[in-house]
Amino acid sequence: MLPGQPEPVPLPGNAAVDAAIIGEGFADLAAARRLRQIDPALPVAELAASRLAEGASGRNSGFMTDLPHELTSDDYSGHGDDRAMIALNRHAIAFAQAADDDYGINRNFFDPVGKINGAASPTADALNRSCAQHLSGLGEANEFLDAQAMTTATGSRHYLSGGYTPGTVMLQAAGFIRGFGEGLRASGVGIWENTPVIAFARSSTG
Repeated sequence: MLPGQPEPVPLPGNAAVDAAIIGEGFADLAAARRLRQIDPALPVAELAASRLAEGASGRNSGFMTDLPHELTSDDYSGHGDDRAMIALNRHAIAFAQAADDDYGINRNFFDPVGKINGAASPTADALNRSCAQHLSGLGEANEFLDAQAMTTATGSRHYLSGGYTPGTVMLQAAGFIRGFGEGLRASGVGIWENTPVIAFARSSTG
C-alpha cells in the first residue's frame, strides 16, 4: 500500500557513538528520540538488519489506545482502577504525536480519530454495555451507540451496538515508522539500514 523507499543507507564504515540502538521498531525509534531530547548533541546510531518498517512493528496494522481494551476479559476493560495504565498509554500517545508533528509525518499514518468497538451478537453487546459502565465509572469519555447509530456510522445493519472512545489513534504502522526514522535521520541520528549486528566485542577503552 505504500510507495517504494529510497535506496537503503547502510553503515558506511566504523563509527564512534555514545549510544547504539539495535532495531527499528517503535521502542527503538522512541529511545533514539528520547536520548536526543535529553542531549541534542549526543551521537546516536540506530542499526536495522533490513529496511525501516520491514520488521514486526512495520507489519502491525494497528492503533494506539489509551483506555483498557482486553478482549479476553468479561467486560473488554479488564479489572481494577486502570488509571495508572491509562496515564502511561496517554503519555506514549503524546510522545508519538509530538514526533509526528516535529517530523512532518503523513497525517494519514497517525490519525487521532478514536475507535468504535462493534458488537454483532447479544454477548458482545452485553460486553460493550459493561465496558461503557466501567469507563463511565472511571470518569472516562465514551459513547454507547445503539443499532441505528451503528448503521448510520458504518452503513451496515450487522451491528447491535458499538462503543466509541475518542482517545485511540489509528496507525498505518509502516508509514509511521518510515516517517519517524527519516525524521530522526534529518535531526542527526545515524539511521543505518541493512546493517545487522552479528557480534559483540568487549573493549577496555572508553
